[in-house]
Amino acid sequence: ELKEAIDVYGVAYEFGRINYDYRPLMHDLVLRRVLCHSMLGNFKEGLRECELALRIIPNGATANLLRGLLHSKLGNGDKANDAFQHAVTQNRDLRDVVD
Repeated sequence: ELKEAIDVYGVAYEFGRINYDYRPLMHDLVLRRVLCHSMLGNFKEGLRECELALRIIPNGATANLLRGLLHSKLGNGDKANDAFQHAVTQNRDLRDVVD
C-alpha cells in the first residue's frame, strides 16, 4: 500500500505542478512521499524527496524535521542535528520535539 501511495502522491504532484503550481499542496504531497519512503526503510530516497520539498518551500520546518529524522536513521548524527536545529530556527514550537 505504501508503494502505491508513493505513486499516487507522485502523480498528484506532477498534475498539480503542471496545472496549478500551488506550492503548499505540492509541498504536502512531497512530504507524504517522504513519510512513505521512511516507513518502507528507503531513507536515502526520503532524503531526496526532502530536498525537493525544500526547493518548493525553502526553509520549511517540517521538511527539515523529517530530514533530521532520516539522517538519524542513516546514522548521520551531525547532519541530523543540523537539520533539527534548522527546523527549530523556522518553528520555535519544535524545540521540545528535537531536544
